[in-house]
Amino acid sequence: MRVLYIDSLFMFEFAADYTMLWASGKLCGKRRKTLKLAAAALIGAAYSVAAVFSAFATALPIKLCISALMLVTAYGGERGLARLSGVFFIMNAVFAGLTMALNIHTVRALLLSLAISAGICAIPFRFAGRKERAELIMRSEYGEVKLTAFIDSGNKLREPISGGHVIVSGEKRLEPLLSPRARSVLRSPGDAGAADRLLKLGAGYRLIPYRTVGSESGLLLAFKPDEVIINGKKKEGIWAAMSPAEINMCGCDALIGEE
Repeated sequence: MRVLYIDSLFMFEFAADYTMLWASGKLCGKRRKTLKLAAAALIGAAYSVAAVFSAFATALPIKLCISALMLVTAYGGERGLARLSGVFFIMNAVFAGLTMALNIHTVRALLLSLAISAGICAIPFRFAGRKERAELIMRSEYGEVKLTAFIDSGNKLREPISGGHVIVSGEKRLEPLLSPRARSVLRSPGDAGAADRLLKLGAGYRLIPYRTVGSESGLLLAFKPDEVIINGKKKEGIWAAMSPAEINMCGCDALIGEE
């Protein structure tokens, strides 16, 4: 019976930890890799089993260290880890309270408790998101894209010649706006940089210099869509810069500075 209890506890904790790690990443717009999440959940489940046999393992400093290890295992190297950690700890606290209140014994009750915990943590994100997000529609003669942009107060990018505002998104997201020839240039194999691509694309494209907080700098290839609509209002003089890496910040797929 004790072995069965340990097995059940391990599986329960693994499922709960995996779900909360996944939901925390989802709320914070982080990439969620199954193997990393599983490894972190295994650490949490193993700790829960160890806590049954040792009172020392239940000490608050030990709990905090295990939680930190889980978060680093699942999302180490990601920006905004402190924010994600806060969401994870809050979700854990809510889940623990619901577990006691609902006296969980079934998978259905577990899933209900996890869903409620994630929903409670999502509330502040929804209210905050109204102020820090913008809905974009960009059109050209070749197609249309709809994006959700994160309004980044630190984004000071401007097109050097016109001084126009710049929207940054991933190449794949902006590809529908490009001509077949331009798509072919972007898809061509090799490590051609933005400057080399500009020579092949010719008129209508620009290079936008950028610098990140970590002092990384470089050039982004940009073009001017025929029409840009931000939160239902048509805007003029907006440029779209193509990032080689896809944008994924707080669930948004584009970045734009404050007007």
